[in-house]
Amino acid sequence: DGLEVMLSVPKKANDAMHLSNLEGCDVPIDSLGEVVLQDSFQVWDLRQIIKKCRERRVFLFDLHLLLAKEVKDTHGKAKYIYKTKFMTSELGVTEHIEGDECKFSVWTGREPMASDCRIVLKAPSLDVKQTWVRRLREVIQETYFSGALQQPPRSPARARPASSQRSSRDFEDTDTDNLDRNSLASFGSGNTTDSDK
Repeated sequence: DGLEVMLSVPKKANDAMHLSNLEGCDVPIDSLGEVVLQDSFQVWDLRQIIKKCRERRVFLFDLHLLLAKEVKDTHGKAKYIYKTKFMTSELGVTEHIEGDECKFSVWTGREPMASDCRIVLKAPSLDVKQTWVRRLREVIQETYFSGALQQPPRSPARARPASSQRSSRDFEDTDTDNLDRNSLASFGSGNTTDSDK
């Protein structure tokens, strides 16, 4: 425990230093959650017509993944200009991108290829990539489960108005009725099956 605390102090100081150089973020920095990882990546935004590689500083927080552009001021000091952010609860990760073992992608939506937003990141090394993929998955999973615990799923019985007096048996009957109605046999012309012809 003591060693872990000692090793985390320089990391936290480094994270805080980089974070203090972030400008233009559209939400308060403290609302993003704690910095989990931060590093520089080559990034491709697959929504763009011209898929140009850009250098970006990427911050992984408990609640968001944030991308920023690194620029140097007149004194050569680095600062980061906020570009975009994604909620970790809406992210997915694809670990392997064909052609480069250091690339991975993050995306929003249900499927990576049908995603509204998909970006490819190239890490400086395979170790950095593996660390990011592992931590991204952990954060996404933690976010998902903590959200599920805070808002329990609504059961069909609770979703109905109070005036409805259906029992659970009625729900079971409805489900089997739907199965019969939606079976392949019910889609023929005139509701006939092959055995009726």
